[in-house]
Amino acid sequence: MTPVGGIIYRVKQVLTALAVLLAVYATWIVAPVFMAQYRFEEAIQATARESAYNDHEEYQIHDEVMQKAREFGVPVKEENVVVTRGENMVRIEAKYEVPIKLPRGRLMTLTFSPSDSEKTLSHAAIQAQKAKEGK
Repeated sequence: MTPVGGIIYRVKQVLTALAVLLAVYATWIVAPVFMAQYRFEEAIQATARESAYNDHEEYQIHDEVMQKAREFGVPVKEENVVVTRGENMVRIEAKYEVPIKLPRGRLMTLTFSPSDSEKTLSHAAIQAQKAKEGK
């Protein structure tokens, strides 16, 4: 191997090692944020599905979603969670941002907007039951 070839080989090794370290660092910083987002989105879907078939009011659904957000460490504000309950559907929408500190003091903001809606034909039965109970 020529001296120039050896230098190029070493530079490639160093650059490859730096790329691997950067990938590990990025994964270490960003992976927990995306895992929390994934778990929160699943919780929103499950809550919408369950709420479509029970008689929970909008504020109760909202409180449940906020509890899940706290549980998963999702920094969503109360006013950024919107729950809509119609005659035959439940819709849950949330919006939040997560700031991530990068090297040299730079800041990157990730924005998430998980939502789900669930339709059901049996919500009228729930309303009829409420009317019977006098609610």
